[in-house]
This record gives sequence, C-alpha cells and structure tokens, in this order.
Amino acid sequence: MCSFAGMKIFVMHDLRPVVHNNGAFFSFNGMEAMPFGVLPDSALLRERRPMFVPPFAERCSVQTHLAVRICRLGRCVSPRFAHRYHEGATLAAVFRADNLLEVARSEGWPWDMAMGFDGSVAIGAPCGVEPTDVLHLRTLLGADTMAEVVVEREAWLTHIHAALARISAFHTLRQGDWLLCGALHRSQEVREGLRVEGWMDGERLMAFDVK
Repeated sequence: MCSFAGMKIFVMHDLRPVVHNNGAFFSFNGMEAMPFGVLPDSALLRERRPMFVPPFAERCSVQTHLAVRICRLGRCVSPRFAHRYHEGATLAAVFRADNLLEVARSEGWPWDMAMGFDGSVAIGAPCGVEPTDVLHLRTLLGADTMAEVVVEREAWLTHIHAALARISAFHTLRQGDWLLCGALHRSQEVREGLRVEGWMDGERLMAFDVK
C-alpha cells in the first residue's frame, strides 16, 4: 500500500483565463511572478471517498485544477530540465472555507486553515494521455458545468516547467508530491448532496459526492 506521509501538494495561484473563439484558453505569468501555496498530505481526500463539508465551513466552495505528479527528487530545477520531474496529467478539486478565508485575508493571517484542512483536495485518477497532447477538460458540479476548456500543449507545459523551477528554489521536490497548476474557473459554491466530476479528453478521472 502506498504511503502519503510527508507528501506535499503545491498549488499555483496565477492561471489567467482568456476567451478565444468559442473555447477558454489560458495565459500564464512568468516565473518571477508565480505565487504558490503548500498543502499538507492530510489535505488529500483518500480513495475517492465523499468530501464531508467541515462544520467550520459556513460557506464552502471548490475550484478544479490541472495536476501533475512529481516523479523524482529535485532541488533548484532549471526550466530546461523540468520535464524530467513530472509525469502524466489529471484533474484535482480544491475546497475552501470561504468564511475563514475572508477573515484570514482581512486580518493578515495564514490561509492554511481555510484551504489546507483535512480532505480539502481530491485528485483524480491518472489520465492515459501524454503531457505533449492538447487537453480538453470538463468539470461538473451537480448538473452544472463548472468549466469546459482547452489547454494548449506549449502553454501548459511552459507553465508547469516554470512552476517547478519556481517551487524547487524553495522546497525540495520529492517523488509523490503533486503540482496543481492553477484554477480552471472561478470558485463555485458547494453544498451537501452535490456530485463533483472531472473529465479529460472524454475520460472521467474524478467523481465523488459532497456530504
């Protein structure tokens, strides 16, 4: 059985949606302006279990991210070699307690308690595509579409490699860590009884209930 002890979840905060034709594409900031957060291994929702809204989350919301798994040890990684440090692609859902996040922002407190609580991050199954493909992503909240986007190969690979270089300047990358590459849509309110699903290139990678 795989152990998640000590695993870190890196969450990028700089994905910027732009409208192009009938689809949503994404632009990315440079490496020097890439804020990120680090969530503990206890934030991971295990084995597709339901996500239970915690009692302190008077208002709870979710965002979905494109995610890749770190596959080797690395520190101060150059963007040129960053392709060696990640594998596959999937979708991840990040929940947050918005009432606590508002307080943390206004008081200048760390936001960990609002976004890094137990079971706040669900990561989908690995997709069968290679990271050189164009990705068609769709995420659902109940019967509603949260996001339906196309991520172009060069844009998202450049972003991932810059992000890994940025992160590894501060934290050693370890096999089994996860990089969540930036929210694909604005936060959506969640409530008990809803179902979250994520699809990539027609393959469902993520499906669980909110309770």
